[in-house]
Amino acid sequence: MNVRHGFIGGYATSLIGGARITTDIDLIIDGDPKTLQTQLVENCEDFTMSSQNKLHFQSGIHTVTIEMLRGGGERQLKLPDPKTVELVELAPRSRPGRVESTFSQLSST
Repeated sequence: MNVRHGFIGGYATSLIGGARITTDIDLIIDGDPKTLQTQLVENCEDFTMSSQNKLHFQSGIHTVTIEMLRGGGERQLKLPDPKTVELVELAPRSRPGRVESTFSQLSST
């Protein structure tokens, strides 16, 4: 599943050093959220849909809610088109300790 995406919200803030208040992960994607949700659930056993129709990712004993929003075009939310936004790629090596500690915070909630 090759979908351009970006993290937004509290998770994105925590990756660059800010405080995280929420435990869900918000994504802006260049594609149809429903289609991607279906693909994830069908192809990855760690993803499930809740009875409230929310996408969940199982991380060990913890469940993380994933919300996907479509960016660009004439969307009501007026999110930026992922094709036109400068993206910052983060990996554990780019912020030593930050990415790992974010997942530790998720695991402790």
